[in-house]
Amino acid sequence: MKSRLKAAAVALGAVLLLLILAEISLRLWWPPSFGGYYIYPPNIHSLFHPVQDAIYGVSEDTDYWTNSDGLRGDAYDPDPAIYHILSLGGSTTECRFLDQAGTWPEKVRTKLAEEMGRSVWVGNGGHSGQRSWESLAAMLYIVPGLHDVDMVIVMPGANDLSTLLRTGVTSQIRADYTQHSAPTEVMDQTFVDWPKPLARESLLFRLIAAPHRPSDGRQVTPYEEVSGEQDKVQRERRFGADVFIDELPDLTEPLAIYRSNLEQIVDAAEQQGVTLVFVTQAAIYTDDMPRNIQRRLWLGGATAQQDALAYYTPGALRQAYDQYNSVLLDVCRERQILCVDAASAINAKFNYFYDDVHMNYDGTDALSGVIVKEIMAGHLIK
Repeated sequence: MKSRLKAAAVALGAVLLLLILAEISLRLWWPPSFGGYYIYPPNIHSLFHPVQDAIYGVSEDTDYWTNSDGLRGDAYDPDPAIYHILSLGGSTTECRFLDQAGTWPEKVRTKLAEEMGRSVWVGNGGHSGQRSWESLAAMLYIVPGLHDVDMVIVMPGANDLSTLLRTGVTSQIRADYTQHSAPTEVMDQTFVDWPKPLARESLLFRLIAAPHRPSDGRQVTPYEEVSGEQDKVQRERRFGADVFIDELPDLTEPLAIYRSNLEQIVDAAEQQGVTLVFVTQAAIYTDDMPRNIQRRLWLGGATAQQDALAYYTPGALRQAYDQYNSVLLDVCRERQILCVDAASAINAKFNYFYDDVHMNYDGTDALSGVIVKEIMAGHLIK
């Protein structure tokens, strides 16, 4: 009996030793995570080459980089004399196809610094696909890591709505994690890398589990391939769709979830002691869009209609964005938060958008001007 136990112990020890050696070998060959919460990989630098007929109003190459914190923008400087701002939202905040200096968060930085006569830092944490529940997660984990954030500017709504129209209300997540950790699903979608539980940090575990579950972290678009060609394909799909839907689904439940998530973002700002500014989502849609402008559209996809390719009409999408923006304005009134109504200022200004909701340089210049004007008028800078 003792000999069997001894043999079993030796075998177990040998297996553990092999696992340890395998883990060490993997870490030498495949370095582990960055060790923090990163919306983007830190310290990337790429030059995009936008296709001129794909990105209206953007013809020059785009200089795109992230700092050591995985945010678009200059390196974070903790100097208390600097006013620190974090911007969050989807691709309309990220401004992927625009040069770093041409994004609206960066233009807010330069204009606000000029108005204040003080240095301003803005870290752009916008990411394509970021929804309200992921903006909350980013705020909860990024702000403490930076230590001295004065203001958070959030432009929410577009991706909550797009996800809903494509996949239905079951895709919506009600954020309730201001008092405890966000669920793994949300963390994986918010951050390209984050400190995971010990088992998930094991590279051996991740390698074995990879075929059986989604990979840890978001899939990051290969930056060298970003040109706008895929947008052209998506536009053709929409323009040649089989079905166009003019009636929206019932938005009662998703709007209630959206309101709850916005409330959670306000609660998080109060807990963190940061000034919060919301921005409504502007869009190009009108009920009677010229045909040449409709050729720019690619969003608004609906769940398949008996295997037919289906999209919502510009008029229906205009109504949907109005409803989401209305909820945001209501929350701001109730909680006494500044909400910059960008939608009222620049909706349907065709020369400001290169597609449904994404702005070109003229658009970001107009939007940043509106944001800075409202911030200064609201006396939010102390």
